[in-house]
Amino acid sequence: MLSPILALFGACAESIIIFISSKYVSASVPILVGMLWIIQKFYLRTSKQLRLMDIEAKAPLSAFMLESIQGIVSIRAFGRTKEFSTRNTSHLDYSQRAMYMLLSVQVWLKMILDFVVAILAVLVTTLAVTFRSSQSLGFLGLALVNLVSLFGSEATPTFLLRLRLPDLLTIL
Repeated sequence: MLSPILALFGACAESIIIFISSKYVSASVPILVGMLWIIQKFYLRTSKQLRLMDIEAKAPLSAFMLESIQGIVSIRAFGRTKEFSTRNTSHLDYSQRAMYMLLSVQVWLKMILDFVVAILAVLVTTLAVTFRSSQSLGFLGLALVNLVSLFGSEATPTFLLRLRLPDLLTIL
């Protein structure tokens, strides 16, 4: 429980540093929050459905394994180990399909979040070039470093998308 709280406060602190360093990026926050909300809705629904499909797909494999273990003496006595091994392999292949799709959705999520970070980095550098006389180069460098470190870690983006408002209120 302590790790999600620390990740949340760390993300908030780095976001504040980014917004102080590059004030014009703050104008993009409502658009960014809207994009992340849409991505969150899609990801949470999809991953929940895929987890249920994964559980349903593993049920025949579990049942077949239990029956095979209980009747292993008969299977060996009648020499049908090859047939049961083939059936076990087909059940195993079927049970892994939903897990593969779930992993694909997680890779998609990581790619989309990296794309959002790239858009924000381009926005910060564009603003740095456009308003070079009014911005300090140190602050802009700080904004870029914190932007990349905020979303560059493996745990932060998915943690931030999995948090919902009721969860946030229970943490605080």
